[in-house]
Amino acid sequence: MSKKKEKKLEHIQVKDNGIKLSQKIGDKLNDVSQELESTIEASLIKDTEDLRRWQIKKNNEIRNFKKQSKDLIQKAAKEIKKDLKNDNSVNLKPSQQVAISSQINKGLLFIQDDATKTFQRIVQQTMQTLRVNKTLDLQQALSKHMDAGLDIGVVYKDGKHYEFDTYFEMKARTDIQQDIGSNMISTGQESGVVFYISAYFGDCAKDHVDLNGKIFCDEKWESLAPKDRVDEIRDYIEANKIMTVQEAMGEPYYYTTRPNCRHYFQYIDIDSVIGAKTQKEVSNLRDDRSLNFNGKYKPEKYKALQQQRANERQIRAEKKEIEHNEKMLALDPNNDKIKSSILRGEARVRDIQAKQRELINNNSNLVRQYDREQLGNRITLNVKK
Repeated sequence: MSKKKEKKLEHIQVKDNGIKLSQKIGDKLNDVSQELESTIEASLIKDTEDLRRWQIKKNNEIRNFKKQSKDLIQKAAKEIKKDLKNDNSVNLKPSQQVAISSQINKGLLFIQDDATKTFQRIVQQTMQTLRVNKTLDLQQALSKHMDAGLDIGVVYKDGKHYEFDTYFEMKARTDIQQDIGSNMISTGQESGVVFYISAYFGDCAKDHVDLNGKIFCDEKWESLAPKDRVDEIRDYIEANKIMTVQEAMGEPYYYTTRPNCRHYFQYIDIDSVIGAKTQKEVSNLRDDRSLNFNGKYKPEKYKALQQQRANERQIRAEKKEIEHNEKMLALDPNNDKIKSSILRGEARVRDIQAKQRELINNNSNLVRQYDREQLGNRITLNVKK
């Protein structure tokens, strides 16, 4: 196998392993939030007979919960960092480990702070509800205010909302992919690489269409190119308006470095680039290097991919709601209302999954990704259907 082919495969492998690692981080953060939420529920549900005594005890337990959550966060941080250090598949440098560890700490502190606020909010709202309605059962009041769970989330300036585990998973993935791109450029400069060619996808994001499958150059190409070919290369770059790989990877494009972006670059020799006078010839270069995917670009392909992602998010959301209801049912096994909610949720999941299958069957560019529809291990309960 040629060195260029090896570098391409190594780049893809490292990128894929980086994504897997970031998903593991996201899963671990989600586990932490679930455990904190369970701690809140267990603490609030018990000993609710005497309202006055409960109120005094809860004031103490708010303080205790801060310590409990801190201990849990510290334990989770150690576990994640140990996994990070022992995961050799991504070949993380010490500086990368420090950067990702710092990011994980922020995520864990974010969760801890929100969990503490949730605990306080539930206590305060419960007391307020009981003051308004003296006849309301304390257990009912607590259950009502626990239904919302942890209000963790990040809202972007454009109004998009992401739950914390999704946000920090994306953040980890972005950092990993940006570092992979940076390493690729450094290696390319050491080897005197002037040009790069990008993979081409028939269903890429709309804002990446203009960069899809194009040829790029290093911003320092002039110092990397053979002296006797500088003028020839400059003429080609100017005539074809070639963008630098550094510009493409940075703001506002984030080409190859954005979460879920499947694009990647491959080194390409000067002669091959200069010889490609038309888009067809550039496409032939991609074919030679197995860089063409999903056929010709069509907007409807991207629309179908977006619908697939929307279905995945909806399936995860329904499963998360089912999981919450299963926890509530474990505390109140004879609650028919909760049982019905679980059955309705499972029916909705089956309905969305059916739509997902139909979508995949009707679009040859799509591949079912079951891991994107999962929350983790589900609790098995004896619920009568």
